[in-house]
Amino acid sequence: MLEQTENSNIFDTVQMPVNLLDASYYSFTENVMRKALNQGLGILAMKSLADGRFFAKKEQANWISGDPVIPNYVSIKEALYYVWSLPVSVLISGNENATYMREKIALAHSFSKLPEPERMALINKVKKIALTGKVEYFKEKEM
Repeated sequence: MLEQTENSNIFDTVQMPVNLLDASYYSFTENVMRKALNQGLGILAMKSLADGRFFAKKEQANWISGDPVIPNYVSIKEALYYVWSLPVSVLISGNENATYMREKIALAHSFSKLPEPERMALINKVKKIALTGKVEYFKEKEM
């Protein structure tokens, strides 16, 4: 889509999954973000917690994870700070209740950009689970 519309200037933003797991598994961050930024597009980061699949259980969707990213690998703070440390314009985050909203607002207030070595260390912490494809189930394997 970015290649097809490169000279038309019909888009101002691109919305895509941006999270710790993405960096290791068919990465939107690596394959799309750079192109979008080169075209001057804003980045709308979604699925920063993989639609809740970073956690052990999501009642609304009726699924349970055998190896949750949070808390087994990283904290919510680390996951969000990772995304905020990238060149994103907006982080779109699910807030199913006021408590979640307040927690994320507090994290935003205390945020400071992670240096590259810290971002890479977080990516490496979750690489094993990222490569299984179980959390980012919506990505199809390359043909």
